[in-house]
Amino acid sequence: MQLLFSPHSKLALALRPAIPALTIGTLLAAGTGVMALSALWCVIQLIAGYHSFWLAGALIFWILSALLSGSASWINHNAEAQFSGRLKRDVAAHLVRLPPSTLAKYKGEKLKRLMVDDIASLHHMIAHLPSELATFIIVPAITIGLLILSTGLVSLLALIPGLVAALFYLVVVPRLAAKQGEARVNVMGNITAAVDDYSRGAPVFRIYGDQTGAIADYQKATKHFIEEIIERVSKVSTSVAVATSLLQAVCTFAIVYAIGYEWPPEKLAAALFFSLAIVTPALKLGHGLDYLATGRAAAKRLTDFLEQSRVPVGSGNIELNTPMPLTLTDVVPSLSTSSKTVPINYQFRSGRITAVTGISGVGKSTLLRLLAGMEPLHAGDIRLAGIALNKLDEASINRAIMLLPQSAGLLATSIAGNLALTAPDATDEDYLVALHCAQLDKSLTTHASTLSGGEIQRVNLARVFLTPARVILLDEPTSALDSETAFNVFKALSHHAKTNHKTIVMITHDLTLSELADDKLALKHHREGEGQ
Repeated sequence: MQLLFSPHSKLALALRPAIPALTIGTLLAAGTGVMALSALWCVIQLIAGYHSFWLAGALIFWILSALLSGSASWINHNAEAQFSGRLKRDVAAHLVRLPPSTLAKYKGEKLKRLMVDDIASLHHMIAHLPSELATFIIVPAITIGLLILSTGLVSLLALIPGLVAALFYLVVVPRLAAKQGEARVNVMGNITAAVDDYSRGAPVFRIYGDQTGAIADYQKATKHFIEEIIERVSKVSTSVAVATSLLQAVCTFAIVYAIGYEWPPEKLAAALFFSLAIVTPALKLGHGLDYLATGRAAAKRLTDFLEQSRVPVGSGNIELNTPMPLTLTDVVPSLSTSSKTVPINYQFRSGRITAVTGISGVGKSTLLRLLAGMEPLHAGDIRLAGIALNKLDEASINRAIMLLPQSAGLLATSIAGNLALTAPDATDEDYLVALHCAQLDKSLTTHASTLSGGEIQRVNLARVFLTPARVILLDEPTSALDSETAFNVFKALSHHAKTNHKTIVMITHDLTLSELADDKLALKHHREGEGQ
């Protein structure tokens, strides 16, 4: 809970605007309980033989209780919905500024759980928290006072079964459930992942037998799931059933009758009604504790995510109508401060192609992400047209620089639809010219799912000839192409750089292409030598 109410927590900042409404919701929920207790008091007075206006009073209080309950529920859920909306926007905004090295930790099921399940868990906890506070703290405290006032301290004996069951829910059940909760989540995640893997790779996985591949993973995961359910029923569910039996009215009524069988009817009624009013809400204690436990766990995961360092951006702007050289000063292409790579002092010039070479692991791909402003810079300085890259706003960086990663995929739509992501206002003729430069002769209506690896790579290369970005960063752009096609693509890129004053930086292991480049930058480790 402290994650939600800590003044420095990002969750607290998202929750803060909703706190006034949640406070009102809590008061209304407490008012609901007070009205219900007032109705019971009227019924007790009616049993005592007093005037029939107590019946009218009971009806009025029950109506007021229903109205307050509905109002509290609406206010709480409305406030929570606004909190969830703010939190989703915060998570999405944080997500897009995470460096790829950090984002890799949140792929697949983990990211889905964070974005969907964890926010939903917080939704349930916060939406129900005001009514839970009223049900389990405020109303019981008032009810115990009325019980003692009406029947004396001896009537508290009727609360013993409820107290034992509540302690059981608070201490024993959480410990039993905690041992299996994480395992249950992991098993369900494994089942989902296996199904996803099979559906995405059905043509591949179907050639394997039952002992390998996604089918085998699914069978193992479902077997573990069934075993876990059986164990949960034998341990947790049985224990919960025992605790629930202690909360039934028969236990409370038996004790009340045992100690008050000689009391007047109105006193016995007070003991029965008020003791039951305390014990009955405890039947929902396990449900409320589940909301609290899952909400706290979700809050911790979301807080950990929101505390991940983002790539810093500034507020500066830059125009695209000028050549944009990239200048590096003492830049170390590494994600840590303990790199062995020689610092880089270099300028990537406009109108030229620079080939970046080096052994695997020296930091070539990392360098491109640093140049694109996608990773935080641990050492040195990068300037775009004389302006520090980390001083530019995100929109300016995205307009000025285009990064084409290695093995970039396509969306499940047509070639034209994919090209439209880069140039939405371009004509079909523009798209065809770009495809021609990328050495691809395909209809614009061709669906991406029918393309080979080399064709997918060339569709992405066609985006290079459509983008307004002045700096183009290419990671192994011809790795899936034959030598002749790669040569023709390189010539088109060279012509594009010179005629449109583009700064093109290209990682390649193709020695022929690197020799054709206008400039060359070889990255080295310290053990290979000093300088470039």
